[in-house]
Amino acid sequence: MLAPQSAAMLAQAGKLRAAGKVAEAAAVCVELIKRDPENADGLLLLGSLAMQTGATELAIGSLERAVAAAPKSADAYIRLGEALTAGKRAQDAVTVFRKALTLRPKDGAAFRGLAQAQLDAGNRDDALKSFRKVLTVLPYDQYAAHMAAALSGEPSKLTSSYVQDLFDHYSEHFDQHLTETLGYRVPAAIRDTLGRHHSAGGLTALDLGCGTGLVALELQGIVEAIDGIDISRQMVAKARERGLYRELRAGDLMEVLSRDQAFRGPYDLVTAADVFIYVGQLEEVFPAICQVLTPAGLFAFSVEHSMEEPVAVRSSGRFAHSVDYIGTLADQHGFRLLERHDMPIRHERNEPIPGALYLLQAE
Repeated sequence: MLAPQSAAMLAQAGKLRAAGKVAEAAAVCVELIKRDPENADGLLLLGSLAMQTGATELAIGSLERAVAAAPKSADAYIRLGEALTAGKRAQDAVTVFRKALTLRPKDGAAFRGLAQAQLDAGNRDDALKSFRKVLTVLPYDQYAAHMAAALSGEPSKLTSSYVQDLFDHYSEHFDQHLTETLGYRVPAAIRDTLGRHHSAGGLTALDLGCGTGLVALELQGIVEAIDGIDISRQMVAKARERGLYRELRAGDLMEVLSRDQAFRGPYDLVTAADVFIYVGQLEEVFPAICQVLTPAGLFAFSVEHSMEEPVAVRSSGRFAHSVDYIGTLADQHGFRLLERHDMPIRHERNEPIPGALYLLQAE
């Protein structure tokens, strides 16, 4: 009699999850597992719900039990690998994803998870091979293409396509997710930092990677006119709704700066809030900024910290930059460091992502 009851409870939990009632769905799963401790589908769903709420250790425990209950389930191994990766147990995740691939040798999700775990474990060459294997199974996987290009040092066209698609789909929920879920405070930090070095208003500004316009919103009263560029047309459409920008363009920032007369400046301030984490190498960006800044103009931007190498690609798909790398570029292009404020750039799976906000001044 237990099987039909378990199936009904599993269906109820699935409906609750689909309706966004995660806590209620989890409660049903817990009750199901009390009654049917080896129900692999219930354990799998509970693990997925725990991952959704950031309860990584609970997820790992539930998914380990799911694997034990269904040792031939590639899906259970894939979900466990994802949880182990989130729990910073990258080498364990590599082992689990390899097990999933013995059960399902051409599974794109398993190869993708393996590649991410290998990269987190510091095995760049193995990660590159695995991302390329993803593309043999899922040739249109833009994330895998972006990661393969970044790890192999190939041209960044694939990166631009990946980032554009990412933010086009993100635009409807961008503000709420970024500020409430990820704890994003960079635009406010830019405002506060400027306030310590520039007390008067009336600045003209260029907002690189303007998104939906959060920087322009924070800089009201400080800037007299602000222009914006973003790679996502959907983001630019949202920014336009705010009515704060003088000029807005959708496109690659380097192409707009080199071809569009409306963005030649000169500007008193250039901002780039969480933009360079999607750009990577900045050797071409810094001189382009110099060209549009006024003498003694200000340049405010954020980066994620890299402790290992000058520019590092992370399994998140984002890039991190070292302090020395930024300092070298600043020196090469005649910038003086006014302030570097170390701060969490965002939160990811309830963990702060270390980074910094820089304020440079052209000399």
